[in-house]
Amino acid sequence: MKLHDLVEGVTGKWVIKNKDGKERRFKDNNSKEAIEWKNSSTPKKAPKAPTYSDQYWDDKEWKANDHSFVTPSKKIGEGSTDSAEIDKIVKDHFGNIKTDWTFERAGETKVEGTSCATRVVRVMFEVTPEDDMGVDSTVQDAQTIIVVRDRQKPAKIKFLKYGA
Repeated sequence: MKLHDLVEGVTGKWVIKNKDGKERRFKDNNSKEAIEWKNSSTPKKAPKAPTYSDQYWDDKEWKANDHSFVTPSKKIGEGSTDSAEIDKIVKDHFGNIKTDWTFERAGETKVEGTSCATRVVRVMFEVTPEDDMGVDSTVQDAQTIIVVRDRQKPAKIKFLKYGA
């Protein structure tokens, strides 16, 4: 018996290490609990999902336990503020000319590894001679834009590109 074992036995505290090197104190080094600890390994914690990843948003939605929780993959057009966000985008890209828009097909794209909802928006506009755009008569046309949910703030919708 070593001196270390004698001191440990006298104090009534045995320091036992498990397979991962974690220490725990026991009153008896031959007890069932001490032997089980020595032969065990510490359970590993599940790795945390990378910020703003699909798993990150799934976890947040699950914890919120709310079907109205907005994630980047939630279809555009289902949120109460989606129309206001799209109105702002149309105004930013088409200025003060007379416009109207409608939703077209919905989709999804990866933005920096996160699945984000997209939506094609058909913008109809009208330019009159009073708009000082170089036209002699009223011109009506349409353009499609694609918008996407922001991967960090999914309630916000951003312009992605022109075209279909």
